[in-house]
Amino acid sequence: MRCRLIALACFTIISLPGQGQALGFGGIGASVGLDLTQSGVMISPTVTGTGTSFNSARLAVGGFVNLGEIVIENLDLVPGLDTVIESDLKIYVINTEARYRFYQKNKAIGYAGAGVGVHLFRPEAGTGATNETKGSLNIPLGYQKQMGGGLGWFTEMKIVIADSQIDSSFRFSVGLVLGAF
Repeated sequence: MRCRLIALACFTIISLPGQGQALGFGGIGASVGLDLTQSGVMISPTVTGTGTSFNSARLAVGGFVNLGEIVIENLDLVPGLDTVIESDLKIYVINTEARYRFYQKNKAIGYAGAGVGVHLFRPEAGTGATNETKGSLNIPLGYQKQMGGGLGWFTEMKIVIADSQIDSSFRFSVGLVLGAF
């Protein structure tokens, strides 16, 4: 049922371009970063008065396609694919985010957004763990800067909120983007 709701929400967003706006190509990007999380081996999470601590850092690599503006000016639809790699676990992430460009000056873009993700947990054989599929809410905050022509670099911080604290994470990424600025 959850997958049907996600698909319906994505279809609705895609089919509602604003006046004079339509989906198009806004750029493609590739990233590498760290995914900070709590591993399942903790006896209990370390909770402080202001939040929680992380005890695991995993490699995250991915890519995205910016499909351009939807619904209102400066709001872009950005689907992406990521792979999070840990010693005995790979997590494949399919996500769709809406990013609002709140800063656009001097060939630079600042954005914030929200979106949904589907996480395919694939443990290595022999670990005793089973494949799982889970959903998440993603909250990205990023900055892009054009270097020359259509090539630029970006950095992004993303909060991934899942149904359990162990599956949630805090991700820092850097990468290259090719396309319109």
